[in-house]
Amino acid sequence: MDRITRRRLMQGSAVLASGATTLAASEPFMGSTVRRAAQDLAKQPFREPDTKLPGAAASMTYDQYRGIRFRPRFERLAWLR
Repeated sequence: MDRITRRRLMQGSAVLASGATTLAASEPFMGSTVRRAAQDLAKQPFREPDTKLPGAAASMTYDQYRGIRFRPRFERLAWLR
């Protein structure tokens, strides 16, 4: 299995953001690649983002939203209490 590096993460993010499905293995990833992808995206018409929330999230109050907290796994384990 390949190790994920910052470079690979950025390459994948740039490809996903550009809407491209593949990046040719022979094409090196450089600043010009990002600029070309940005220019291609700039030529497309603006699309309004989808702002609809799923049912449970749409009906939450402010206090319920603020109450969401990450609970590490060890806090949920009964034998560690």
